Amino acid sequence: MIEMRLRVKLVLTLAGIAVVAFLVIVVAINAFVLPAFERAESEEVGEGLTRALNVINISISQLESSAKDWAYWGDTYQFLQDNNAEYVYSNVVPGTFESLKVNLMLFLDPEGEIVLGKAYDYENREEIPIPEGLYEELGGLASLAMEGGKSGMLVLPGGPMIFSVQPVLKSSKEGPPAGALFMGRFLDQRAVDSISQTILLPVSLQPYDQLALPEEFISSEAALASGGTAVIPINSSTVLGYAVIKDVFGNPSLVLGVSLDRHFYRTSLTALTHAVSGAFLALAVFRSPLRLY
Repeated sequence: MIEMRLRVKLVLTLAGIAVVAFLVIVVAINAFVLPAFERAESEEVGEGLTRALNVINISISQLESSAKDWAYWGDTYQFLQDNNAEYVYSNVVPGTFESLKVNLMLFLDPEGEIVLGKAYDYENREEIPIPEGLYEELGGLASLAMEGGKSGMLVLPGGPMIFSVQPVLKSSKEGPPAGALFMGRFLDQRAVDSISQTILLPVSLQPYDQLALPEEFISSEAALASGGTAVIPINSSTVLGYAVIKDVFGNPSLVLGVSLDRHFYRTSLTALTHAVSGAFLALAVFRSPLRLY
């Protein structure tokens, strides 16, 4: 009888220890492991957004450098004064678009009227129409050039582009400006795919007014509108990060998105599930001998 009681106490003690151990694991995963992974995910998504924005900004800076090289050139200055055909035949050719990786070159007079405008698909090596909606922006763009030049983002009905518009000066960088030179490059899906390959994360780009956040994250729109970022765990598989890109006039125009696979988070959830299952299994195993007594 005494031996039986000792066995029962031993079984109950072992069962209690097992349950407590599993509960400690569950609490530790919930209190420390999952939050740690969530913080790490947020940091990684934030870094991904920063890298993607840096890629875009570097492209804009490179485009600005090219535009200045062409705008601060005596031959370009002379062309805007006499519209000589030799300049066009020698310089505004397919090879120029391909080497500079630009889709648009517009030579404008000081009022924003086009002296020469060409659009070119340097990937497919063919001329294309000047994008819809650009003509309406030329007056404002020429004004920006006359004020010293501007580079940034421009969103047209057909999609976004990065651009630089610079005053056309003599090679000595003296004026007065003969007009303006506009260079643009489409920020299309090929460009977005290239950014993804550079930062090693899936990247998306969508119009700001088409962003649809899950209802529980609507409050993140305010942070985005003010120039911040938003990190949103969509489910146990994916976490998304968003950042707003403003156009050259300072208006929110695009939303840059980065997605991250939640591999470690899912692993932790699996461990948590196993711990809970283990606790119930331990109870069942240790409860069975008691029935014999």
